[in-house]
Amino acid sequence: MVFEYQENQIYYEEIGEGTPILLIHGLGAEMGLMKACMEPVFHNVSGYRRIYLDLPGMGKSNAVCSWASSDGVLEVLTAFVREVIKTDFLVAGQSYGGYLARGILRNFPEKVLGMALICPVAIAWHKDRKLPVTDFKVIDKDVLKELDPKMQADLCRSFVRLNKETYRLVQEIMDSFGKENTQFVEELVKQYAYSFDVDAEIKKMDYQKPVLFLTGKQDTVTGYADVWEIAKDYARATFTVIDIAGHALQIDQKELFEVMIREWLERAAE
Repeated sequence: MVFEYQENQIYYEEIGEGTPILLIHGLGAEMGLMKACMEPVFHNVSGYRRIYLDLPGMGKSNAVCSWASSDGVLEVLTAFVREVIKTDFLVAGQSYGGYLARGILRNFPEKVLGMALICPVAIAWHKDRKLPVTDFKVIDKDVLKELDPKMQADLCRSFVRLNKETYRLVQEIMDSFGKENTQFVEELVKQYAYSFDVDAEIKKMDYQKPVLFLTGKQDTVTGYADVWEIAKDYARATFTVIDIAGHALQIDQKELFEVMIREWLERAAE
């Protein structure tokens, strides 16, 4: 399905029925990244209308560069919520999607029933982030030696745990990358921060619904220290730092990830 707003065409898919949950992927990816990690959660959990979308300029969504800013992307998502979701809903976001999810909470404080943030961007500008300095890895060398040197380097750079199972999961999401409008993403990176302090505004709301912050101890992209600083402002937040987990926490620690997401859904249902 396609949602049109101004010059933008946003591709999205819906699975299941029940409470809407908007799922937002990270920068330069597409909805497959979220589907791969979230759909297994719902194999034995019913009652949710999962709404996956490709962000503007990514995946199958089209956008013009005049919208290439976090303010612009948030405006498109805000219109999407109003016209497609309409009712109360949950929201979950990974990395940049976690930054956008907080923008959505800011715009719909009465409608968001709960929020889950997976390795979220807490500080927009990379140079300002407090990141762990680590090269810790848990690698099955038998798996590694079967890969070509480029694949070895890519996987060792992106994942903390590498074995047969994580490599299988990596293969599932490989098609989720490389489909973005490069010019749009490059322009978006230049205006990556909102024009407002989203976390200061949320703090004033005194938001009382269940929130989940999932972070990786070895995440050198968004880290965990900055995320803890914003998690303090949520009355009903679970904050977790998981060892042997980097920015692809949902793959490095698949079982723990699914347990924590289910627990968040249970809290939100209550």
